[in-house]
Amino acid sequence: MGFNNSGLLPGGLVSLVMVLTIVVHVALAVEVHRDCAARLGRGRSKVLAGPGIWAAATLIGGIITALVYWLMHNSMLNAEVAKGSGD
Repeated sequence: MGFNNSGLLPGGLVSLVMVLTIVVHVALAVEVHRDCAARLGRGRSKVLAGPGIWAAATLIGGIITALVYWLMHNSMLNAEVAKGSGD
């Protein structure tokens, strides 16, 4: 079963990009899960969902979802961080 890339890129390059994308998504999901679980362990609040949901969303959404997670939990947009109780 091959991909029809219309000759734009060699099949090996397409496969390499797909594998790298999967690796990046998995690595980001693992780190988001670790950070969210650690936040809960330190008594910090969660935003919208727990570690498993954030990890699953990051697995699907990749870098964009990881950025949204960071903005909601670790940037100055989070009231806990803005008032100085951040890590």
